[in-house]
Amino acid sequence: MLISTPALCSQGNEQLQARSKTLRLARLLDSSIRLPGGYRVGIDGVVGLIPGVGDVVGGALSSLILYKAYRMGLPKRALLLMGGNILIEGISKNALFPR
Repeated sequence: MLISTPALCSQGNEQLQARSKTLRLARLLDSSIRLPGGYRVGIDGVVGLIPGVGDVVGGALSSLILYKAYRMGLPKRALLLMGGNILIEGISKNALFPR
C-alpha cells in the first residue's frame, strides 16, 4: 500500500522544480539565441567573447549546474564526466588564448 504524505509530495515536487530550473539554465547557456541558418548559441558563447570575465562567468555557471546535479543525486561517473568537461574547457581556453 502506498501512502502519500504532503512531505513526500512536496519533496518530489521540489526535486522536479530543481530539475526544471537546471534544464532552463543549461538551455540558456547552450542554445538560447537563434542565429540565421538554424544555428543556436547560448549566452555562454556570447559572454565568452569578453576577455577574462567570460571564462569566469562560464566556469561558475557550469559549476553551478554540476553542483545541482550532485544535489539531485546524479551518479558519480556522470559527475566526474561533467567536472572533467568543465576542467578541460577551462584549461583549453587559457592554453589556446592566453592573456
